[in-house]
Amino acid sequence: MASESARACSAAEAAFRVPYANARRRRIALVALDAGAAGLAARLAEQGFPRAVSLPAEASGGAWLEALLAPAREVSGLLAEADHLFLLASAEGDAAMAGAVADAARERGVPVSAFLVAPAAADDGTLARPLSRLRQVAKMLVVARDEADVAAVLTALRA
Repeated sequence: MASESARACSAAEAAFRVPYANARRRRIALVALDAGAAGLAARLAEQGFPRAVSLPAEASGGAWLEALLAPAREVSGLLAEADHLFLLASAEGDAAMAGAVADAARERGVPVSAFLVAPAAADDGTLARPLSRLRQVAKMLVVARDEADVAAVLTALRA
């Protein structure tokens, strides 16, 4: 009697195989919410994940609106083509724009997930603000201790 592996490799069983990859390439948009995350987004772009926008880390008064207009247009353009949004935040940031960006994604039917990149040395107090803001908007939240984890997840998702 032939083994299960032998039967699966037979010509008769080959007719049931799917002749193409089982997962399509995803159009994942990355939005960096703070300066630390912007650095990560730049490094990810160098690795072949080009669809990323960094929001301004600091702006105040009338400069706040000016500083957000160009990135807001970029985010809108990314979301128009995306089938998933990942927010990127670092332990040093506060993820203040997470809600606004997530709302824009949901209006377009784009699911929202988030990465909070926090070194092992980061304490709970440091993580509290970005973590609470990301929890409110993301269907899936990953607290990554290493930037390489973010790239690995994006690769696994065929970004």
